[in-house]
Amino acid sequence: MNQQQRAQVRDCLRLTEQTQSRVRDMVSLSNKTSMDVGRARQQQSRLQNEAKTMMQQHNRLMENLTPEQKSQMRNRVQEMEQIQTQVNARVQKMNEELNQPTPNQQQVARQAKEMEQMMNQLQNQYQDMETAMGGGK
Repeated sequence: MNQQQRAQVRDCLRLTEQTQSRVRDMVSLSNKTSMDVGRARQQQSRLQNEAKTMMQQHNRLMENLTPEQKSQMRNRVQEMEQIQTQVNARVQKMNEELNQPTPNQQQVARQAKEMEQMMNQLQNQYQDMETAMGGGK
């Protein structure tokens, strides 16, 4: 792993943690007795932007891997991309729900909790990637 790749993995980890924090905020917000819909919509907008940035950084990292590195991590990369696809689907579902005149708080909470689990998986994958590529030293 070269310096640029190490920095990109660290950026991916940082962005994943940042997005994960935003998801936790959404979980907390949606688990209150009465959800503040305006605040939830603001959080959702931030969450959507952060998820997009996180995925863009992931794509930049993938572009900078050598063919050998890509081959060695093919399964990990496929799993990460599946998780990201699932995150995108949850973001979209949450958007649809929060754009309703009266959003279903339980649906928002469920989507947020599922996203939180996915973000944990992504974070673990980036940490494992960094270690496997010798960047964790």
